[in-house]
Amino acid sequence: MGPIRSRLARINQKLGARRAAALCPQRVLFLHIPKTAGTTVNAYFKARLGSSWHGQAVTLTDEASPTLLALAAKARFIGGHFGARTLRGLGPGLRVTFLRDPLDRLISAWRFRQSMADPRRRLPFQRLEDALATDHPLVLTLFDNVQARQLAIAAEHDAALPLPRADWLDAALETLSSFAIVGHQESFEADFRRLLGRLDLPAPETIARRNVTAAREHRGEALAPLPDRAILERLAEPFIKIDRALLAAWDDRQQRERVTIGS
Repeated sequence: MGPIRSRLARINQKLGARRAAALCPQRVLFLHIPKTAGTTVNAYFKARLGSSWHGQAVTLTDEASPTLLALAAKARFIGGHFGARTLRGLGPGLRVTFLRDPLDRLISAWRFRQSMADPRRRLPFQRLEDALATDHPLVLTLFDNVQARQLAIAAEHDAALPLPRADWLDAALETLSSFAIVGHQESFEADFRRLLGRLDLPAPETIARRNVTAAREHRGEALAPLPDRAILERLAEPFIKIDRALLAAWDDRQQRERVTIGS
């Protein structure tokens, strides 16, 4: 974002602040875990508040520029593939995220990446099982316990991450405990409507999924078939083990809280 565009964005933000407060009564911080239907959430708030250019619905990553972070500091909605480290610097707001079955999320991430039109952006593997047999940097970013890692520290995988893998689970659970809404991709429509109800915002009659993974067959480039799910579970185990533990621990905690409230 150049200096002139940045200045105009700040002006737009100041002009739109009062209108944005009316359109979205609470500030929302949406930690978007890839392939959990989060693009639909971003699209709703951008349609309601305007894009980052208007300064009220800002999309971030962990590598966001100082200019974008400055806009985010005053934005009504912030969403994006950022991790807990970035989240901690965003200030107060209604924290929201969506989780997904780890193996299904991994498969969806594979299909999405390999469906990209630019072959340079695809993983250099013909089969998912071949990718899972490597420590290719992009394989680690896309697949390595993404939900726990992102909730613990960062969306990108980096050898220099300042938190040992052994601590990811506890750190991710601590972050989740600060969220007002933790939905699931498998019950996305109901959970998204619950979010909108919490914010007293209008829900669309139908919630159309955005950014659903395209099949390469549509371009005449069929993906290699996946192995049997039981085989894939075994091959993917190192990449989803912490995520599996995270979802199990979180569901167990939620169940115990429901029992406590109901007793």
